[in-house]
Amino acid sequence: MSVYEYSLITISNHENIYQEFKEGLERQKGVDYELIKINNNQHQFSSARTAYNEAATKANGKYLCSLPMLVEMTL
Repeated sequence: MSVYEYSLITISNHENIYQEFKEGLERQKGVDYELIKINNNQHQFSSARTAYNEAATKANGKYLCSLPMLVEMTL
């Protein structure tokens, strides 16, 4: 059974951009989600696919969404 409706997974290379992205998400109303941050500021992952797949193993949502931080969340 899922804990959240959505697991939102994003890769972070720059903390300031991540914080802006996170603030945009926090303004959303009525969306049941968890945010999973993949810290890649030291380029630990060889590809985005590898990073997203690792994060997916930690997800507790019914639906998995991989989001680049360039997506601005506004409704």
